[in-house]
Amino acid sequence: MLPGASKVDDMNLNPTWKSPVYTDNGVKTAFVKLVEPRKIFVECACAILGRALGLPMPSPMVVKVTHDALPEVVAKGESKIAFGSEDVGHPSFRRRINDSSAEAMDLLGQYVQLLEISVFDEWIANHDRNIGNILFDGKIFSFIDHELALPSVMTDSSSACDNQLLRVFFSNKCEFEQHKASKSVNTRILPGYTVLELNEIVDNTLAVKYFNAKDSSEVVKVLAKRIDQLIPLVHNRIGFKQQGIAI
Repeated sequence: MLPGASKVDDMNLNPTWKSPVYTDNGVKTAFVKLVEPRKIFVECACAILGRALGLPMPSPMVVKVTHDALPEVVAKGESKIAFGSEDVGHPSFRRRINDSSAEAMDLLGQYVQLLEISVFDEWIANHDRNIGNILFDGKIFSFIDHELALPSVMTDSSSACDNQLLRVFFSNKCEFEQHKASKSVNTRILPGYTVLELNEIVDNTLAVKYFNAKDSSEVVKVLAKRIDQLIPLVHNRIGFKQQGIAI
């Protein structure tokens, strides 16, 4: 993190700054937030996974924050590790729609990858998808802030406490439309998950530098098992029934 950061106040859960960050690809502008090591890992892992699946998510960073960059937060001679999300130049959806829930519903309902991001949230047990962590420039959506995903209590078959996108946009559809969604998950979306190289996630998140390598590996193992459970997890979320048997 380089000097010149400005504090961001957009109903953030954690202290966040917009700042220049020096990377091996030059200086980038990123949103940098100070969170605990496990949340840094979760944020990085979810962004890497989402991008690998073709979902629009900003490039993640593990950021070293020094006293020179944030003198009011870091003591002289010390440093902290933070999570960074590259600035894609889009405002939050909350700012774009001016708190109009009807407009938000209409725009999200037309989004071409709505089912894909909904299934992804179910896979990572992300219950915190809301208009504040969706970016939108009027044409392009981008998805951020996954620190509450991959909870430590997550198992291979446990549902998140909520999945707003699946619940709002798919649970109230007729059985025919739910069947179409289920078929799409099975034939179009799920194959992309089965070819993911999940073991590379730990290396790509640099977890060994700031987090418990054993715990991060356990998260990856659970994610691998949840791929086999994606269909029943989605069915359970939207209330889809097949041949009279609740799945």
